[in-house]
Parts: sequence; C-alpha cells; structure tokens
Amino acid sequence: MTLPSPRFAVAVAGEQLDAVVDTGFEGFVAVPKGFLDEQGIESYVISYETADGKVVDTFGGITSVEWLGEMLDECEVIQLEKRDTLVGMELLNGTRIDLNSPDVKISRLPAGRARRKRSRQ
Repeated sequence: MTLPSPRFAVAVAGEQLDAVVDTGFEGFVAVPKGFLDEQGIESYVISYETADGKVVDTFGGITSVEWLGEMLDECEVIQLEKRDTLVGMELLNGTRIDLNSPDVKISRLPAGRARRKRSRQ
C-alpha cells in the first residue's frame, strides 16, 4: 500500500506553493525549474547530491520563505527538474510531523526554530 506524500503550504518569495515533505532533501526548499527567473530572484550555480549519490549542478537563490506562520529571510532555495516543490530538513528543523492522525499535521516544537540562513556551498 502506497500512502500519499505529506503536503503543506509554504510561501516562497511571496508565492504560495503546495509542497511535499522530503526528508532526504537537506536544504530549505526546492522549487520547479524556472521558478527563480519567474520570481526575479538572482540565481547562481550550486551543486547538490541526489539520493543515488550523483552530484548535480542546478541554480539556487536567496529569498524569503514563510513557514508555519513565521517569515524566514535569506533562505537558500534551489531549482529542480521536478514539478513538485519540496520542503527539506533545513526548514523542518525544530518541527514535528504527526503521521498518526487521519490528517497529517506539522507543528513547531516548543523551542524549535529553523535556522534563518544557509550559506552557499
């Protein structure tokens, strides 16, 4: 039996997106190809490692991300070939995902906060 991927709203550069939680992605947010240009976000080349160990170059940019009611400035967002927007572990830092209820829920842990900036690699 395949369960649906948990999906949550996240705002990137003021654009409301429906995102999939990806615990294998270490960054903040990954957006579909073309998003950075469409939003006018200055981009640069960044390398990342895929789940199968390949190192791939793509474009990244620094912008604001609104997550769980908190505005995070200067988050690194990368562009992927996929159509889905992904929420990664850097954004999930300090949160709890409840998969035991009928509706998947995400909440902030009492002292949890995502780090505000990820440096370029």
